[in-house]
Amino acid sequence: MCFSLNCSSLLCAQFEASGIDTIDFILSAENNILIHAVLNGSDSLLMMVHTDIHSISLNEDSSERLLGSKGAKSTEASSWSGAKEVDYVDSNAVSVAGIERTDLRIWLDLLTGKGADGKLGLNFFGDSSIIRLDFDQSELIIYDDLSLIRDLSSFRKLQLSTNEQQSLYVHADICTDGQVIKHKFLIHSGYGGTIILDDHFYRSHPFLQEQNILARNDLKDSFGRIIKTKKIEISEVRISDYSFSDVPVSVFESEMEIQKVSVMGGDFLRRFDVIIDRRNLHLYVRANAFTLLGFKDQ
Repeated sequence: MCFSLNCSSLLCAQFEASGIDTIDFILSAENNILIHAVLNGSDSLLMMVHTDIHSISLNEDSSERLLGSKGAKSTEASSWSGAKEVDYVDSNAVSVAGIERTDLRIWLDLLTGKGADGKLGLNFFGDSSIIRLDFDQSELIIYDDLSLIRDLSSFRKLQLSTNEQQSLYVHADICTDGQVIKHKFLIHSGYGGTIILDDHFYRSHPFLQEQNILARNDLKDSFGRIIKTKKIEISEVRISDYSFSDVPVSVFESEMEIQKVSVMGGDFLRRFDVIIDRRNLHLYVRANAFTLLGFKDQ
């Protein structure tokens, strides 16, 4: 989930492909993007691709089985519910579909998507690479340059913004009860739902608190700590000229302001063919086979 670590030395190598690389992925029932990887030349992993981390981590079972406590060090990291000491092991190698990175730091014992051994960020594929998530074909495609994308003209182009942690944000419209509010959302494939509204935004707009409550759920952060949430129904969410009706949106049930940013998750992202151009801070979206599917309440 939302999660930050000091990873400045994690992936120093730049991806220098001379064209296009394609990696098959599995879209899980929880809307997580899973790819096959190999750790240290021998151990097979199923890793969740996470658009808002810049690191590699393993869950508790995989950490114990593959790395144990060999050479482990610790530092403080933060998540939705606060800070915690987290262990890591340096000097590892990970390869994905022939792309190999060495001298990697791997963080231990962190939660990830269901069925995955761990998670990795887009920077594994190169800090300046362009990433396409084709949910129709279940392919993650890596480009050196936009000119290699022959059908780019069929996409809508959106501006991205970023912050000191290199998180990526896009604007969308929240529409309900005759009101239209433009708001900024973190692109977050690690969250399998549709949208989470940040606490300040939710509390600043009383009409949101009057919306129909669909469900109440428990959400776990990267450290496994439980946060109470509820789902409300938003009449319409618009991004570019795409419109979605009756969208289930999560908000946190806490007296404290835990959720600082609004999040656009996997159940929303999968409804597009997505191109992420971090170099020029652009997001390209195009309708796909999932665009017109209805949303589940739960």
